[in-house]
Amino acid sequence: MVTPISSLSSLRPTGFDSVQRSLMQPEVLLPFALEADSSLKPLTAVSKDERAEVQEKFQEFMAGTFYAQMVKSLRAGQGKPAYFHGGQAEEIFQSQMDQIVSTNLAKSHGAEMAEPLFRAYLQQRGESVPDAPGKIDISI
Repeated sequence: MVTPISSLSSLRPTGFDSVQRSLMQPEVLLPFALEADSSLKPLTAVSKDERAEVQEKFQEFMAGTFYAQMVKSLRAGQGKPAYFHGGQAEEIFQSQMDQIVSTNLAKSHGAEMAEPLFRAYLQQRGESVPDAPGKIDISI
């Protein structure tokens, strides 16, 4: 005998609604609530070192995304030579070299692209953002 699908919706475990309602009571959820004396820092309390570290991470992000993808695309455009290809070892070396090249590009030229991202980040956090373009002063 085949049971129609419409009758399956009525099959619920008994007591399901009462269990669901009891879990939503405040005294059940209270132990999981965030206490007022939490150790979370406010968004505006950032030291000079932390701000410099965040700015450095923005430049590393540029290396990991933009420059790495650019170098990867340049490599993909080149074909493998028929007679002088070193196999898997050469490909591993090339990927390591590409990573170093993209990191060096980001260190030397990444500030121009990472700076607008860092400025937007500072504005979003409500921190002071210098008006003049160039190196952002990390002093507070």
